Amino acid sequence: MRIRLARFALLLLLLPIVAACGPKTKPTLVKVDESIYLAVKALHETAVILGQSGAITPAQELTIQEAILPVTVLGEQATRVIVAWVSGPTPAELVNLVNEMGKLVEKVVAILPQQDGARAALLAKIAKVQQAIVTILLIVRGAP
Repeated sequence: MRIRLARFALLLLLLPIVAACGPKTKPTLVKVDESIYLAVKALHETAVILGQSGAITPAQELTIQEAILPVTVLGEQATRVIVAWVSGPTPAELVNLVNEMGKLVEKVVAILPQQDGARAALLAKIAKVQQAIVTILLIVRGAP
């Protein structure tokens, strides 16, 4: 359990470093990619705060953190692709990230079936991640 959280934290810390390595010709993509990182980080922090405050149980927090981990891994993969991306079809890593975000929403709803502040807070943070991903998709699809 602690190893997974430590791995998650390490991935969160490495993500902006990878994003900062992008070519100077794509500052918009890198900036938006950074917003995905910040939104995922805020999602993780929200789960921690909800757990510490007792709004969700420790088991629920752990399950939510475990559900966030694949998003973090896919976000890191997407960052690498964005850094190297020049033009062409939407990278599969971004499509996979979109799909995993959908799964995350389903998991949060399943973990917290009641309509309460904890669920609303997590879904609001997920929406921020999704907004950042949509922005990247629009940039990638609109590129020449």
